[in-house]
Formats: sequence, C-alpha cells, structure tokens
Amino acid sequence: MIMTHAFISVMIIAVKKKIKNTFLIILGVILILFILIKQELVKSAESLTVNTFVFETDKIDNPVNVVIIGDLHNHEFGYKLPEKIKELNPDLILMAGDMIDQEKKDEYMVCTLIAELKDTAPVIYALGNHEMNYKKQFPDYLTHVTESGCTVLDQEYLDIQVNGNDVRIGALYDYPFGMADNNAETASEEIQDFIKDFCDTENIKLFIAHRPDSFVFGNVSKVYDIDIVISSHLHGGQVVVPFKGGLYGGDQGWFPKYVHGMYEKDRIHLLITSGLGSSSQKLPRFLNPPEIMALELK
Repeated sequence: MIMTHAFISVMIIAVKKKIKNTFLIILGVILILFILIKQELVKSAESLTVNTFVFETDKIDNPVNVVIIGDLHNHEFGYKLPEKIKELNPDLILMAGDMIDQEKKDEYMVCTLIAELKDTAPVIYALGNHEMNYKKQFPDYLTHVTESGCTVLDQEYLDIQVNGNDVRIGALYDYPFGMADNNAETASEEIQDFIKDFCDTENIKLFIAHRPDSFVFGNVSKVYDIDIVISSHLHGGQVVVPFKGGLYGGDQGWFPKYVHGMYEKDRIHLLITSGLGSSSQKLPRFLNPPEIMALELK
C-alpha cells in the first residue's frame, strides 16, 4: 500500500513536470513566433529592397536604367530612399502614383524627395487615387511638386532623349476604359484619341497607369501596342503568403494573378511594383519589404 502511494506520488510529480515543460516549450515557441513576426513587420515597413527587371528591345541603342517607385503614402525613410535610388545610377526616375497620402495632408516629404532626386535623373510623376483626392482639397499640390523638380503627366505624354535613345512616356489615371467591360471601345473618344496618338511612334513606349486593372481586364491589352505598362496600387498584395504570393489585389480579388513583377500579356508587358508603403489598411504589409524597382532597358 505504501509502495502504491509512493508510485502514485512519483507519477503525479512526473506528470506535473511534463505539463510544466510542455507549457514552457509552448510559451517559448509563442515568444519566438512573436519576435519573428515583429521583425518581419519592421522589415516589411522599413527594409528597402531593390528588385531588378530586364526588358530587351531593338528600340534601344544604348542601355537605359529606369528606377520606378510608387505607393510611398508619405512613409518616412529619411535619407535612405534618395541615397538608395542614387546608388542605382538611374537615367530616368518614374513615380507611379500614391506618393502622397490623402489622409496625412503633408506635401513636404514628397516635394523634398523630388528636390533631392531632380539632379540625378529626369523625374516623371504620374497620379494615383490619393493624388486625385488630395488635389481636390489642395489644388496647388501639382504646382508644388512640379516646382520641386519633376514633370507631372496625366492623360499626356512626353518624348524625351534618355542616354541617346528616343523614349516616349505617357500616363493616364484610373479606369479610362470603363468599369463594366473595360474594353477599348468603351472609352471616351478623347481617351481613345489620346492612346492612339501615344502609340503612334517607333520609339519605345513606357506608359504609367497607377491601377494595373485597366490593362488586366477586357481587351485593352490586345488592342493597344504598348511596350511596357508600369503600375503600382496593389502593394504587392499587402500580405505575401509563402508559395502563394500576394494575398489581395483590388479588383482582381484574392490571390491576384497580376500583382508584382513583369508579365507578358497580349501586346503589352505589364510591370507592377509592390511599392514603398501603404495607407491605412486592415492588415499591415507582411513578408513584403518596401520595393525600389530597377528596370534595365537594353
């Protein structure tokens, strides 16, 4: 009887020890996961990453280095952002919209960034939805960024010499081809004339459309001959799921096909940057570091 009680006591002590050890292991795993998640959240907010894409074409005689940034949303990187861009020795800098954040109502950061970059290479600024909303409240915004040292394009194009090459750069915001079917024929006559005029050149054609969905849905990518359409807006899907990609992409929905990188689609190449920041979101960027996109034309 005494041995039985002793055995039971030993077993109880062993079970308690096992439970304690298991609890400590679970607590340790949770703590490690918390640290890793926190580190990744910081990395996805602050750790600037350069991703390089190459486009080969017989329309270019001399190599051209293009730096593409978008979706800054007034995110503060300090000196790191302009210095990182300068290190890439760009011949051309393209801003693909949502550089300002309509909620933060602060132009200083964007104007300062443009002023710091203007002597490095020509800076072309296309509008995103946040610029469109911001300039309704502050009509002088586009004047201020232009005076800082960039060229703003919206439903306009510019022919420019870059490193001895003739380059045509155009920009058009939002859904010019209609939300219902998004076909080329549904656009206004004014928009159709603009796109056709933009395409009427032997020069390489770079077209900035903040929302890529204008060229994802419908027949637009089959109708117009554009070398590269450059977009942002989707923040790389905001959260990147391992082995699946970006979680959500606006009108493309969950796990969008066209969310980040270079895609060949009908007559165009679609180049989408995951951008540098985000506005107020239900989920922060995760496994998705801020991107400076480098495009090599050769």
